[in-house]
Amino acid sequence: MTQENVKGPLGREYWENKAAREWAALGNPESKPKKGVSLTPNDLEYDAFRHAYTHAIWVREFGEVMSRVAGDRVELDRKDNPERDKRGDLVNNEKGREIGRNAPENATDRQIAERVLDAIKKDGLVLDKETDPRTLPENFPKDLDPI
Repeated sequence: MTQENVKGPLGREYWENKAAREWAALGNPESKPKKGVSLTPNDLEYDAFRHAYTHAIWVREFGEVMSRVAGDRVELDRKDNPERDKRGDLVNNEKGREIGRNAPENATDRQIAERVLDAIKKDGLVLDKETDPRTLPENFPKDLDPI
């Protein structure tokens, strides 16, 4: 059974919808990128937000180890994903875990979402995976490599 087949709080659709709701609640336009169409700056920001927000919440709800294992598994399972895209997602997942680790114990989902949005504004997340130097093999943090 893949993550896409699981319904409820363990399924991919659940987490993507949760992130999309928080993104919109923060006043951002909806993002619905289509294959083969150039991504807008909003789409790039939303993708980074979705990864970091999900892992920040997962750290709180399931623990850091489970967040890391699940995030690595998703990226390893995506065989058609270019390497720079994969590395960008892994960096954003880790930034989300950092946000989750450093959030107050009683932080709400909205407060965590605000921290993730702040990370986007402060250039803490990888937005354009093709140009961000952190996605180059020589700059990618070795401790984030799931292989």
